[in-house]
Amino acid sequence: MAVVDCGSNSIKVLVATLDVEGKLLRLDEATEETRISRGIGGGSDSPLHLCEEAMSAGVESISRLLERAHQYNPTQWQIVATSAVRDAANGAEFRERVLRVTGVPVRLLSGDEEALGIGRGVAQDPQFAGCTDFQLCDLGGGSLELLDFCAGAVRQKVSLPLGAVRLTERFVNDVHLAIPVEEQQRIVDHVHAVVQQSGYKFPNPAGILAGTGGAITYTRLLLGAQSGLTELTSIPAEITHATMHELCNQLCSLSLDERCALRGLPRKRADIMPAALLTLRTVLELAGIASLRHSLYNLRYGLAAQCLEDAGEISGQGSD
Repeated sequence: MAVVDCGSNSIKVLVATLDVEGKLLRLDEATEETRISRGIGGGSDSPLHLCEEAMSAGVESISRLLERAHQYNPTQWQIVATSAVRDAANGAEFRERVLRVTGVPVRLLSGDEEALGIGRGVAQDPQFAGCTDFQLCDLGGGSLELLDFCAGAVRQKVSLPLGAVRLTERFVNDVHLAIPVEEQQRIVDHVHAVVQQSGYKFPNPAGILAGTGGAITYTRLLLGAQSGLTELTSIPAEITHATMHELCNQLCSLSLDERCALRGLPRKRADIMPAALLTLRTVLELAGIASLRHSLYNLRYGLAAQCLEDAGEISGQGSD
């Protein structure tokens, strides 16, 4: 099957099937940095509207990714949309345009559905095989999802408006410059307050923290580049709080052009990475965990697993 995930910062496709043991197997995966969420940080008095340029770019990206997936002749298709389309006043218009151009309807995921899909995706990751108790954070452009797994079931889940694009637009006055300490602190204070107000309680001891999302992927690539490693799979998946703190300080002290010059960080991510790292660092501090473990098994994997499970082809490895 093919799953297209229309996220706030990027649009991605996963084509998956089953291996001989009935486990989920990736055939192809691709990402386009589209950022349909431009303007998402406007605040409560300025409701999000997807701009014409962003909607057109989004439809074009989805069309290209679907065309790429066609070569595998998938028997099932899904296009899903998350925070940006969910929060936009004209989100329905965007979904109608996608349907008109591609012929595939867009499924709008609620925050809870998004969180559960991410949790189910991580449950497919071999590095978490046998882990029944763990925390999960997924940081996107529009939202932050937090989940608490206990005995293989979701004990807590929240979807919070703490995405890296949203926070950058709201708190960073000029993304072309280094991020002043006062702006950094405002982001940290806001993340801290929103998580606490959500009622989400990190267990004590918190144990393992799994992390998914583009911000963590690029954190890992940046760290690998510092050691001369370019292949993601060759870079350690464990990222310590101390390492993340150091990288965060480094990126906040650089201008946008200087960030863009760093190996492992594309220009389309360089403007939001400081806010992303400040958010991830704060989550680790709130959780009382010294490190997080990056997983490449994300929302798309969870949706593919759910679809195949519903068809009776595989057994679920996680519970909702």
